[in-house]
Amino acid sequence: MKKILFFGICMSILSISYSQYTGRLSVNARQELTPGSNYTIAVTITNTSNSSYVIGKSVFALVTDYEGSTNAGDVFNETYKLPKTLPAGESYTFRNVKFTSPVLPGRYPVNFSFRWGNRVICEEDITFVIKENYEAEITMRSNSYDDSKDVDLIFTVQNTGHTAWPEGSYGLKFELRRAPSGASSADKGRFSRSNNNLERWDFEPGEKDELVWRRFRTPTTEGDYTVRVTLLMGGRPFDAEGGYRDLTFKIK
Repeated sequence: MKKILFFGICMSILSISYSQYTGRLSVNARQELTPGSNYTIAVTITNTSNSSYVIGKSVFALVTDYEGSTNAGDVFNETYKLPKTLPAGESYTFRNVKFTSPVLPGRYPVNFSFRWGNRVICEEDITFVIKENYEAEITMRSNSYDDSKDVDLIFTVQNTGHTAWPEGSYGLKFELRRAPSGASSADKGRFSRSNNNLERWDFEPGEKDELVWRRFRTPTTEGDYTVRVTLLMGGRPFDAEGGYRDLTFKIK
């Protein structure tokens, strides 16, 4: 009977002790982030309870927890232990909350919570945003060719920005903009084509890949042919800075 009574008293003390722990959490951070950049933010904990957060006997910690579904958001997951006892009514600021922002555009919901063990004392939800800001460069390996020849036209597509491109099928569309005055209809028609032959999960910043137009028959009329080359994703123009370029083919 004494053991049962003692156990009941201990549980009551623990329950009362926990119920006395209250707090307030404040996150000082910008929510719109530049992809692939390093950030250090400040999180302030204020002890609003009547008892100190005493370290040593218990673990008090700030926990940042990504609540989305993509692996890219795992960069936000971290735990920071309270380094010293925090008396009632006082505040402590974690100034070393660091992360490198994802390169994939999207919304990243993150829960900031201050915990005693596994129990949440106070928390705040912040949604970080990586905007779609795509940049591209289209280049051609060679622009000078003999007339009436079968050649492979090799183009390079590169992600020159800081944001990863989404999953999709990438290709190029060709539109003739200007031709020599004596060019025939057949010569002009050779450049009208869409070439979709790149299946990519995504293009990470700095990545590049080649698209090849095989056995292109060069025009019979010599001169300069200006062609607009447009980057496509899923058969539609990809909305990126540098997503199209006018290239000049020199036929000799």
